[in-house]
Amino acid sequence: MPRRDLVVVGARAGGVRALRALTAALLADFDAAMCVVLHVGAFKSALPAVHAATGDALRYRCHTGHAFSLRTLAAVQQEATETALWSVVRSLQEKELLRKIAELDRSAGDEAHARQSETEADDSRKQADTLRWLVEKG
Repeated sequence: MPRRDLVVVGARAGGVRALRALTAALLADFDAAMCVVLHVGAFKSALPAVHAATGDALRYRCHTGHAFSLRTLAAVQQEATETALWSVVRSLQEKELLRKIAELDRSAGDEAHARQSETEADDSRKQADTLRWLVEKG
């Protein structure tokens, strides 16, 4: 099995902009797998509301102790959701590589697998276009 480079990047909820800048700066021929870990709170937690020590303003706190105002929490969740959706769009677009696989299958005389790869590529393109439209629409 050939070896591949792996880049692992981690950030807190406040690091979404930095992650976006980092991934935007990557070259198109970036030839490594990338794993991004973004802490935005516990999945099993409902982010309990607590009163801030300085007054009655509501704060939401995750299981590790990060505190968010209602506006900050909404902004962080909106940004994390948008980032995740764009990641899915890119992933679906990358399935365009299936057309190359179809060419290879066809040149090897395997028309059935070539058609299957082209169908999957077409389906992925439609899904990516639909999702991109929804994300851009906001």
